[in-house]
Amino acid sequence: MSGTGVSGNERANGGDDFEDVASDADSDEMELRGDIARFDQSVREFLSSHQSEEGDTNYRDEHPDTNQTVERVKISSRGVARGPRKAAEPRGDIKFRLARVNQSFMSGDYGRARDLVFEIIRINAETHQAWTVLASIFREEGLDDKALMAMVIAAHLRPKDAAGWITCASFAMSLARDGQDSVLKTALMCYSSAVKAQPTNLEARLGRAEASHLQGFLSQAISEFSYVLERKVFDINVVRRLAEACVDSGVAEDVRKAISAYSTYITHARNADGRGHRELLWHDLHLQWLDPTESATANAVEDFPYLIRDIADELFAIGRYEEALDYYELLPETCFLMAIEVDETNIDARIELAKIYEKSKEEEEALILVTEAYALQGAHGEGDHLDAGGIDRVSRASRYTPGIRAAHLSRGNKPRRKREAKSSPINSGVVRPRYRPKRLVPIDQRMQEERARADELTRRYELVRNLKREIQAGHHGLIPSWMTAAGDLVGEFRSFKRFYPWDKYLKFLGAANDVVFSASSRTQPGLSELAERLSKNIGPSLSDEKGIDIPCEDDGYRGIPFGEWLELFLDYAVSLALANRGEEAYQVCEAARDSIVFVNSKDYMFLIHVAWAACAIYLADEEMCVAVARFFMKVRQLDSDSYRMFAALCRLCQSPASWYNSGPAQKYILRQIKTIDASHLSSSRSDTLSEISAAAPSDPKQLDVCLLMLYGHILFTSTSYTFALSR
Repeated sequence: MSGTGVSGNERANGGDDFEDVASDADSDEMELRGDIARFDQSVREFLSSHQSEEGDTNYRDEHPDTNQTVERVKISSRGVARGPRKAAEPRGDIKFRLARVNQSFMSGDYGRARDLVFEIIRINAETHQAWTVLASIFREEGLDDKALMAMVIAAHLRPKDAAGWITCASFAMSLARDGQDSVLKTALMCYSSAVKAQPTNLEARLGRAEASHLQGFLSQAISEFSYVLERKVFDINVVRRLAEACVDSGVAEDVRKAISAYSTYITHARNADGRGHRELLWHDLHLQWLDPTESATANAVEDFPYLIRDIADELFAIGRYEEALDYYELLPETCFLMAIEVDETNIDARIELAKIYEKSKEEEEALILVTEAYALQGAHGEGDHLDAGGIDRVSRASRYTPGIRAAHLSRGNKPRRKREAKSSPINSGVVRPRYRPKRLVPIDQRMQEERARADELTRRYELVRNLKREIQAGHHGLIPSWMTAAGDLVGEFRSFKRFYPWDKYLKFLGAANDVVFSASSRTQPGLSELAERLSKNIGPSLSDEKGIDIPCEDDGYRGIPFGEWLELFLDYAVSLALANRGEEAYQVCEAARDSIVFVNSKDYMFLIHVAWAACAIYLADEEMCVAVARFFMKVRQLDSDSYRMFAALCRLCQSPASWYNSGPAQKYILRQIKTIDASHLSSSRSDTLSEISAAAPSDPKQLDVCLLMLYGHILFTSTSYTFALSR
């Protein structure tokens, strides 16, 4: 200790020498020497205080009467609440730099202000003002994550400042509401620090409860809400938040807490008005806010079906049957639709919902549900009557190209070679999930649901377009995602029954007319009668709609032009063919062909069959290639290009000669030659010519030798050499 004192005296006596040296030293060395001097001074003060305490101890030993007084003073001093020490004032150079930072920030020069702040932090990283200003700079620049980090660091520098923690947590919660869920942990940490700094701060408690609820910490959220509610018993917002947390937890004890909180608040609300205006009380007005004719009540049924059921039960219990019936009628459609959504194979729900729709004059939707029920029953019961492959063999012979493939097979021609069984097609007897709008809701709610559905489909269509652009740019790994999204959109279009004749729409649902309206011993009781009754009421009118053009807006369906819908259909069909899913590809092409929207457009039909031919080529399906080629020869009889298309398709698909030179092909080409000859004879313009002009898409062209050469090649491959040479 004496050594320390001597060094201090020497340093004091040599002050002049230090001043001489300081004149040549830099500021950092001078600052270091000042710190050493302050440290030596603190050591001297500590030693002097220690010596005085030893003197006081000796004095108390000699005067024991003063001990009690000293102890009382010490005890009383312990009870004094002492907070954190006041932060030390920044040095002069720090203050100067902070002033320059403020000037740059106010003038909008955020880059200069940021550089100055970083310089301050380099000198002293514990400067609270530097971090707060840095957070403000980041917020102005839109760097919310960095701003939050700077605010958290500033809050850590003053851990006992609850207001700082709450400000930081509030900013984090605002980011979470904008979609940045990752900052919820930061918000919860800040609120917890605020509670630790000031346990009685209700704002911090509420914030921690809300952050805990959003992260799924329901027990902690309920505990915090209960703490606040004990001090703010009649705050309805806190009661509601507590109830939400209790319902999400699903624990019976927690639910009772919410019920008790509501009971306390309602009791207070009833007794708060001493004048007793009972017409304004909750138990007289609550049903007015749940009017069954309002769309808001119908929306509440989706989220709280048990609430509507409880209201109906209570009204029934007190004898208000008509009002109870109004509430009961809100439930069946929602519940049955939800049951079908959960279990797409549910037959009972479809039958009961069809009966409800029949009573409500929604016969079309009722008939669709009955059709689906028949299809599901057929899918469940076919195994008892047919072998597993029997139905596929029968249906595939007549499903995709009606009248063409069956004709070829019936004449004993070589059938299409067998390929390995693929995944079940889209419409293989099992009902496909589809959008089911509610029918028994107010008009405004139905329109609102339709707008929401249109917005959702527009969003999904934009996703499909973006994926397609990325695939075209070379990202082929996105093809499965694109096909999934495109398949959903195609299914949405096909599920809109106004776009298809009734029989085609039933085929999409999984059954045909002769299946739906025929009674069966395997059907449920009453289903056959229901189907027959519905078919008599609306079946004939729907069957007459096949040739009627559907009145559609020019902008297409769901805000998407019909041309883009067709492009989506064809792209999806070709993608299915490339994935070796031939049956589904043909179904998509057939769906586009059968649609009322596309059937009356020659350009649309031409594109559909070109895509159909492309699918057949990719699948090496010679039968389908011949069928598509015959379509072109039929609709463009006077155009040589259609016959070139027939020859090209037969060549590209590597088909055997039996498809090229078969008897039906020879007869068909010969008829075409005779028709062309008749069109060039000026003396024979009869009924045949009128039929030709009606079927031809354009004016007759001058026929070249393509058709004759084609017929000659067909005869040559069939070993009819004499007839081939005569051609």
